[in-house]
Amino acid sequence: MIIKNGGKPKGNVNTVCWENINIGKSSKVGEKIENFVFNYFDYVIWKDNKEADFEFAYRTSVEHFYPQHPIGRPPMDFRPLHSFGNLCIISRGMNSKFSNYLPTGKAGNFGDADSMKTYSLKLQYMINSVKNKETWDEATILRKEQEAKELLKYALTPQD
Repeated sequence: MIIKNGGKPKGNVNTVCWENINIGKSSKVGEKIENFVFNYFDYVIWKDNKEADFEFAYRTSVEHFYPQHPIGRPPMDFRPLHSFGNLCIISRGMNSKFSNYLPTGKAGNFGDADSMKTYSLKLQYMINSVKNKETWDEATILRKEQEAKELLKYALTPQD
């Protein structure tokens, strides 16, 4: 899913199929991202921060942190809305609770310490960004996507 056919894991980062992990300029951005990619991204984050209060769990629902149909706001452009920078994986039950709240609403309503322990590390990072007064807009989302790409590149590069 992450490495192009014929590529070797921990090999040349040019073998990374960014479109499969929703990082690219494809018109299909935001479609058909495998749950494994989100779990792998959480693993990469966790590997460098093992003291994080986190457990890997069964999560199957892809959530748009900035919603597709925001309450009281116009919809966002397709590219940032459906980019890896704006998406995370959550439980199905949590997806229905998140609904069409804006990121500040999600952080305010669901960002307490006990709840955060049950979220993916990517979602925790997104909520903490908003709690730290970072504006969750198109530019931020695309920057978060680039940061994710750099982190994945590093994880897939052999470390001697």
